[in-house]
Amino acid sequence: MKRLLAVTAATVIAAAFAAACGSDPSPPPTTTASRKPPPTVCTLKRPACEGATQLDYDKDVLPALKRACFACHAGDGMAAIDHDFSKKSVSVSQRSRMGVQVVACAMPPRQVTVDPADTNVILAWATCGSDDK
Repeated sequence: MKRLLAVTAATVIAAAFAAACGSDPSPPPTTTASRKPPPTVCTLKRPACEGATQLDYDKDVLPALKRACFACHAGDGMAAIDHDFSKKSVSVSQRSRMGVQVVACAMPPRQVTVDPADTNVILAWATCGSDDK
């Protein structure tokens, strides 16, 4: 009799575990920490080039690119294969696209913090710069 009760109890417990494992798991609790913040409003505008000072690539633009872009767009960065901005020829050839991405607030990604002064230099160069400077 004891053996029958033990087998019955084990069967009931096994059935309960099987039922629990086969059911859909409950969704994780929703917290404010797991929610993405709402998109920020992009307010960048291309600068007017008339009367703008000419930026020097090596003196002005390259340091801004290093601080703002090189983490992803140089060396082992995840976007360096397509756009290695450590190479001046790539930066110059991508200048127009770079300006479009910055004005649209598509670059840098929201989770990357960039000094607004660097953003302004890059945007002014992308909009008003020349290929030789």
